[in-house]
Amino acid sequence: MRRIPSSRSLCLSLALIASASHSVAQPEPGYEEFIQQGNAQLQAGSTDQALNSGEMAIKIGADRWEGYALKGSALMNLKRYEDAADALSKAIERAPDSKQPSLRDLRRRCLLAESGYPAVANSSASDSTHPATAQLEDDRQHLVAKLTWTDPATGLMWARYSRHAEYAHASFTRATRYCSALRSLGYTDWRLPTAVELMGIYRFAADSAKVTFEGGLAPNEEILRFLGFWTATPGDKQGEHVLVFEGKSVTWRDDGGEGRVGGWYSGHSWTGAFVCVRDPKTAEHP
Repeated sequence: MRRIPSSRSLCLSLALIASASHSVAQPEPGYEEFIQQGNAQLQAGSTDQALNSGEMAIKIGADRWEGYALKGSALMNLKRYEDAADALSKAIERAPDSKQPSLRDLRRRCLLAESGYPAVANSSASDSTHPATAQLEDDRQHLVAKLTWTDPATGLMWARYSRHAEYAHASFTRATRYCSALRSLGYTDWRLPTAVELMGIYRFAADSAKVTFEGGLAPNEEILRFLGFWTATPGDKQGEHVLVFEGKSVTWRDDGGEGRVGGWYSGHSWTGAFVCVRDPKTAEHP
């Protein structure tokens, strides 16, 4: 169940809009009035009216950022998170560099809520020593640690493997589609890892047939030993891709959700599985 951001979420948006630089060329009549009016309406809880004020400001000054920020804040309070993120994106495009980090943080919270994860309430971003701000950062770090693990050696962010039923008997096609459609922490650039990337965190103990992942990424070791993990690396033949099973790389058909690898103790059966990864170094942050 999505949680609507608390009243503290207004603090960031109000501080952003109220502290807008007045060094811009003379605004058209009415713009500042609509922004001030919208701030007051947000503070009073009149969200629909604040949304209208933001839209009126945009009509007057479509090249300025404060109207989009006001509109995004109102939409966020209405739980229209996707629309709010779109409005905040337009605010980011027009805002000065000094305002963009806070606007991006507000947009990230919209994307988190839209993804189905609990929206963390905002407070003023202008004072990083404020106790509420420190608590927000703790909450954010806790959520990140719960849903992902970042490899300190490579910087790659991995989505935690927690629901076996969701991954069982996965074909390569299903694995690829799942990762590309994943919306975790508001990120939209998840993908299937390459064989090299996966082998960097995959561990197999031959004496016990025990499979583990670095970072506690996939905790159920009893299930892991029977899974073959798909990668995005092409296989030996057309239509095949590399699959990692019992510490070795084999190639299999794209549509194969299960199989048997011969030669190891008269052949071992596996079912298709996968983990998803993203590279923060090359990605555009939401």
